[in-house]
Amino acid sequence: MQKTVQFLILIMMVGCGRNPYNSSTSDALKYGSNITGSSNFLAARAVMLTSCFACHGSWSSWNEAQFISNGRIVAASLDNSILYTRIRGNSTSFVGDMPVSGNISSEDIVAIKTWILGI
Repeated sequence: MQKTVQFLILIMMVGCGRNPYNSSTSDALKYGSNITGSSNFLAARAVMLTSCFACHGSWSSWNEAQFISNGRIVAASLDNSILYTRIRGNSTSFVGDMPVSGNISSEDIVAIKTWILGI
Protein backbone atom coordinates (compact mmCIF):
# COMPACT_ATOMS: atom_id res chain seq x y z
CA MET A 1 0.00 0.00 0.00
CA GLN A 2 2.76 2.46 0.93
CA LYS A 3 4.58 1.81 -2.35
CA THR A 4 1.36 2.44 -4.26
CA VAL A 5 0.88 5.78 -2.52
CA GLN A 6 4.50 6.73 -3.16
CA PHE A 7 4.08 5.80 -6.82
CA LEU A 8 0.94 7.90 -7.14
CA ILE A 9 2.64 10.86 -5.49
CA LEU A 10 5.57 10.50 -7.89
CA ILE A 11 3.21 10.39 -10.89
CA MET A 12 1.43 13.53 -9.67
CA MET A 13 4.72 15.37 -9.18
CA VAL A 14 6.09 14.38 -12.58
CA GLY A 15 2.78 14.93 -14.33
CA CYS A 16 3.02 11.78 -16.44
CA GLY A 17 5.73 13.40 -18.54
CA ARG A 18 3.47 16.11 -19.91
CA ASN A 19 4.17 19.81 -19.99
CA PRO A 20 0.87 21.22 -18.78
CA TYR A 21 -0.13 24.45 -20.51
CA ASN A 22 -2.33 27.08 -19.00
CA SER A 23 -3.08 30.72 -19.71
CA SER A 24 -0.53 32.16 -17.29
CA THR A 25 1.92 34.73 -18.58
CA SER A 26 4.94 32.48 -18.20
CA ASP A 27 3.23 29.70 -20.17
CA ALA A 28 2.17 32.13 -22.88
CA LEU A 29 5.76 33.33 -23.20
CA LYS A 30 7.12 29.77 -23.19
CA TYR A 31 4.63 28.04 -25.47
CA GLY A 32 3.39 30.96 -27.55
CA SER A 33 -0.13 32.23 -27.77
CA ASN A 34 -3.09 32.26 -30.05
CA ILE A 35 -3.15 36.07 -30.31
CA THR A 36 -4.08 37.14 -33.81
CA GLY A 37 -4.26 40.53 -35.46
CA SER A 38 -2.98 42.67 -38.29
CA SER A 39 0.54 42.10 -39.57
CA ASN A 40 1.52 45.46 -38.04
CA PHE A 41 0.21 44.39 -34.63
CA LEU A 42 1.94 41.01 -34.81
CA ALA A 43 5.24 42.69 -35.74
CA ALA A 44 4.88 45.11 -32.81
CA ARG A 45 3.91 42.24 -30.53
CA ALA A 46 7.09 40.38 -31.52
CA VAL A 47 9.06 43.43 -30.37
CA MET A 48 7.13 43.54 -27.10
CA LEU A 49 7.77 39.82 -26.59
CA THR A 50 11.52 40.41 -26.54
CA SER A 51 11.60 43.90 -25.03
CA CYS A 52 8.54 44.41 -22.80
CA PHE A 53 6.81 41.27 -21.58
CA ALA A 54 9.59 40.25 -19.17
CA CYS A 55 8.48 43.15 -16.94
CA HIS A 56 4.99 43.81 -18.32
CA GLY A 57 3.90 40.18 -18.58
CA SER A 58 0.22 40.92 -18.05
CA TRP A 59 0.23 42.50 -21.52
CA SER A 60 1.31 39.27 -23.19
CA SER A 61 -2.26 38.03 -23.59
CA TRP A 62 -3.66 41.34 -24.88
CA ASN A 63 -4.93 41.79 -28.39
CA GLU A 64 -4.85 45.10 -30.24
CA ALA A 65 -8.20 46.28 -28.84
CA GLN A 66 -7.00 45.63 -25.29
CA PHE A 67 -3.90 47.79 -25.78
CA ILE A 68 -6.29 50.58 -26.79
CA SER A 69 -8.91 50.01 -24.08
CA ASN A 70 -6.22 49.77 -21.38
CA GLY A 71 -4.79 53.12 -22.47
CA ARG A 72 -1.40 51.93 -23.67
CA ILE A 73 -2.12 52.93 -27.28
CA VAL A 74 -4.16 55.72 -28.84
CA ALA A 75 -4.96 54.87 -32.44
CA ALA A 76 -2.92 56.91 -34.94
CA SER A 77 -1.36 59.06 -32.18
CA LEU A 78 2.25 58.52 -31.22
CA ASP A 79 2.32 61.44 -28.74
CA ASN A 80 -0.70 60.09 -26.84
CA SER A 81 0.37 56.43 -26.86
CA ILE A 82 2.07 55.63 -23.56
CA LEU A 83 3.84 52.62 -25.03
CA TYR A 84 5.47 54.72 -27.73
CA THR A 85 6.38 57.70 -25.57
CA ARG A 86 7.98 55.42 -22.97
CA ILE A 87 10.19 53.65 -25.51
CA ARG A 88 11.19 57.00 -26.99
CA GLY A 89 11.79 58.46 -23.52
CA ASN A 90 13.93 61.56 -23.41
CA SER A 91 13.63 62.28 -27.13
CA THR A 92 9.92 63.03 -26.61
CA SER A 93 10.28 65.05 -23.39
CA PHE A 94 8.72 62.19 -21.41
CA VAL A 95 10.83 60.85 -18.57
CA GLY A 96 11.74 57.19 -18.43
CA ASP A 97 13.20 55.28 -21.33
CA MET A 98 11.97 51.73 -21.71
CA PRO A 99 13.02 49.04 -21.58
CA VAL A 100 15.02 49.72 -18.43
CA SER A 101 17.39 46.86 -19.27
CA GLY A 102 18.68 48.63 -22.36
CA ASN A 103 17.87 50.41 -25.56
CA ILE A 104 15.34 49.26 -28.08
CA SER A 105 16.58 49.15 -31.67
CA SER A 106 15.46 51.70 -34.22
CA GLU A 107 13.94 48.88 -36.30
CA ASP A 108 11.88 47.77 -33.30
CA ILE A 109 10.72 51.34 -32.69
CA VAL A 110 9.64 51.57 -36.34
CA ALA A 111 7.58 48.37 -35.95
CA ILE A 112 5.71 49.82 -32.98
CA LYS A 113 5.33 53.22 -34.67
CA THR A 114 3.97 51.60 -37.86
CA TRP A 115 1.45 49.62 -35.83
CA ILE A 116 0.16 52.65 -33.92
CA LEU A 117 -0.09 54.88 -36.99
CA GLY A 118 -1.84 52.11 -38.92
CA ILE A 119 -4.67 51.64 -36.42
